[in-house]
Amino acid sequence: MPGKAYGVYSVLLTLRFFSQLLHDLPLTAMLSFLAEKDGKKMEVDLGLFLKETRYGVTDTRLVFAECKSFKDEFQKSDLDKMKLLADMFPGAIIVFATLRKDLTAREKKLLTPFVNKGRRSWKTEQPYNPVLILTATELLSDWGPPHCWEDAGGSHKTFANQYKNFWRELIPLCDITQQMYLGLKPWSDWIREKWEKKKKAKSIIPINNPET
Repeated sequence: MPGKAYGVYSVLLTLRFFSQLLHDLPLTAMLSFLAEKDGKKMEVDLGLFLKETRYGVTDTRLVFAECKSFKDEFQKSDLDKMKLLADMFPGAIIVFATLRKDLTAREKKLLTPFVNKGRRSWKTEQPYNPVLILTATELLSDWGPPHCWEDAGGSHKTFANQYKNFWRELIPLCDITQQMYLGLKPWSDWIREKWEKKKKAKSIIPINNPET
C-alpha cells in the first residue's frame, strides 16, 4: 500500500546497521513484537541479542530500538516505553533510530534527561543503559561508522576521527552519537564531573554557629 511501509523501512535499516554495517558476529533479532509488564502491553520495533568481543572477551549485548521514518518524531509515549524496558533490563542498549538527518529541538529536550540517567555507572566502565542515536547519516550509508561520518563531512568528520580508536565498540559508539546529536559532553567527562561533585560535597563539614 502506498505510504504504508515507511515504518518498516526504518526498522529494517536499523537491523541492517547492526548486522551488516557494524557487526559481523552472529545476532538474533526479533522485529515488531509485543512485550508485557504488570498488565501493560507495549510494541517494540526491534530487539537484538548480539555478541561483542573486546580484548579477547566476548559479551552478549541486549538491544532495544525505537524506529521512526522520515516524517515522524519521537514522542513522550515512545520515551515512556523505552524507560520501562531500561528499568527492566539494566545494561541493555536503547536505540532511537530515525530516517531524518537530525533530531528536532523538542526531541533533544525530550531525550536528554533519559540519556543522562542511562549514563550512570552500572559496572566497571559500563553505563547503566547506554543510548545509541542513529539517523539517516548512519542508516542510509553504504558504510558504518566511522566511514559514514567521514563521507558526511562537517562536524561528523571530527567524531569519525575519535571513533577510529574504538573500532566497532558499542559503548563508545553510543557516547559519540550522544555528543553528535544531543550536544552532550563525553561520557568520561560527565562521570568525572559527577564524581568530583560528590567528593566535594563529602569534604564540606557543616559548622554550627554558637548561640549568642
